[in-house]
Amino acid sequence: MFECTEVSFVDKIIFGRMKVEMRYEHEHEFQNGDQLLAAINEYITYYNTTRIVSKFKMSAIDNRNSVINNIL
Repeated sequence: MFECTEVSFVDKIIFGRMKVEMRYEHEHEFQNGDQLLAAINEYITYYNTTRIVSKFKMSAIDNRNSVINNIL
């Protein structure tokens, strides 16, 4: 049986952080699944495009684009 522990580890980190930031810090209450999915999509967009990664001092997307531009 093949088990991808790296993906599981990354998933736990991302979803753990999302759970803390969406639920415990802001106490969101969702009336239905559509509201929950919209909030998850909004969080993922924020996580990738707006949130500053202190290691890079820029967002994840900006860091990725910087690396790609430096390679090309």
